[in-house]
Amino acid sequence: MKAVRWLHLLPLVTFLLSSAVVFTPFADAQKIRALLVADDSADSVYAKNVNEIFGLLKTLKDKEVGLIDTIRFDSTSLSDTPISERVDSWLRNLQPAGNDTIFLYYSRPDASGDDEPVDLNELSTKMGEMPCRLKILITDADINYIEGVDETDASDMSDVSASALRNLFVQHKGLLHLTGKSKGEFAFGDANGGWFTQTLVGAIRANPESDEDDSIVTWEKVLKEAQKGTQELYKKHSANFSDDIQTAMDVSDIKKSQTPTSVLEKFPILSATVHALLVIADTAAADEKSVGDLNHRKIQGLLRGARDHGICDVEIQSLMEAEAAMSSDKITEWVEALQPRENDTVLIYYSGKDGGDQASQDEFLKALDKAVKNKNAKKSRLQMLIVDTYRFGPGIIGPRFSLPYPQTTFHNLFLQHKGLLYLASRAEAELAFGDSFDGGWFTRALVDSIYEIRDREDFPVQVPDNGRQRKFLEWEELIEDTRERTRELFEESYLDGFKDPDNYPSTFSEDKRNKLVEELEGLDRGERRKIQTPKVHDLPQPLE
Repeated sequence: MKAVRWLHLLPLVTFLLSSAVVFTPFADAQKIRALLVADDSADSVYAKNVNEIFGLLKTLKDKEVGLIDTIRFDSTSLSDTPISERVDSWLRNLQPAGNDTIFLYYSRPDASGDDEPVDLNELSTKMGEMPCRLKILITDADINYIEGVDETDASDMSDVSASALRNLFVQHKGLLHLTGKSKGEFAFGDANGGWFTQTLVGAIRANPESDEDDSIVTWEKVLKEAQKGTQELYKKHSANFSDDIQTAMDVSDIKKSQTPTSVLEKFPILSATVHALLVIADTAAADEKSVGDLNHRKIQGLLRGARDHGICDVEIQSLMEAEAAMSSDKITEWVEALQPRENDTVLIYYSGKDGGDQASQDEFLKALDKAVKNKNAKKSRLQMLIVDTYRFGPGIIGPRFSLPYPQTTFHNLFLQHKGLLYLASRAEAELAFGDSFDGGWFTRALVDSIYEIRDREDFPVQVPDNGRQRKFLEWEELIEDTRERTRELFEESYLDGFKDPDNYPSTFSEDKRNKLVEELEGLDRGERRKIQTPKVHDLPQPLE
């Protein structure tokens, strides 16, 4: 561990500026970067398809599911550059954030005019390599037009469930490639657009806002509905097939069906969610309040960074004593309202001053322990209770570091363990400390360990798809590193640093400082141990 040193306490704002490099800014909303490609004919079946998909994206925007950035390559954006080059250029110039979604909808003849055919499998491969959470490629191409079908208005998406849209476009992770027909089949469309596109949008629309059913909508479910709807349209309108189409199907041994399919064997998975409750028992005194504030900032930054990098979804609620929001009733209310999925994580983090009314604090900790073991919380894969109770100490300044966000480390610890973690800032008969530079020494050591423990080894920064074939970080190893860092902070500051008035804020009275020093001198008389050692009450296990 890097050495620490004692310095005069700087203004809190200096700390905030110097430490900001550690955490990634919070993204206000996930961005969906969309490209819609159609034939350059305003009244074509392909143009009808794009209008339908464009309406779907507009609904995503209207329901505030995410920020939508849409480009169309069709009759609204004529260009002499071949479509294949324009699509390739769009992909090359994308710079998606880790939490973004790339959505590419392609509906064209195999080639038109001077255009070269777009290799959709190659396009899928390129999209799969993009460093963002979700990549979606949907193709309804090479459509055979069927006459004699009445034209209808585009689907009204106003009543589609925002939850369903969020499931599909925000809460999945991976690569999706859907196409409008299986191998050896023709694709069909009519005056309303391609049959696959019609039924795909209809399947998404089949989850109205008024439904009370809170079931998760997945792309696999949507495809099954689209397959069913497409096959029904095929049966209903196959009598209208022209002689040319019938002959082509007979001569070419084309299957007499249309079955939309997933080109890839695996579907995107539902991204796990970390449901976090941050309980900050700061006090009215400015010098002590800052410890809780800084602890809150560190844990919040760690969680938001995971969201911003597309590792998982994060839902955070903070209960701040200074805002009169912290109570056992509020904690119970939060956990009773939880609806975690089986792959989610539930985290309760508590930061509070030690040494006051110990009986009241013990009761509060029991309430936290009860909450994390609540039947709702236990529906999740991993439940976590992290407690930093502290005394206020003099200011410590350690070296600042600027490292990339520890994506794989976070993924291992928060998403690839199961069971219960209960981790506290000290063992019995010990004191724990915090200061207005870095907050609680335990919280500082914990977050520093998450950022730095694998920086010493060749550990991948990006979350690997085959994470178990790489080095895997277990909580046991992370906790031991945190213990070492916490011990060093305590040992290097023990007594001498506490005695120096210059290491305290100006608001810290002489009487208060002397009382703290006297308490520490009691360690020499064996009343408490001369160490701060984070304690594990419960330890989760890695997934099988």
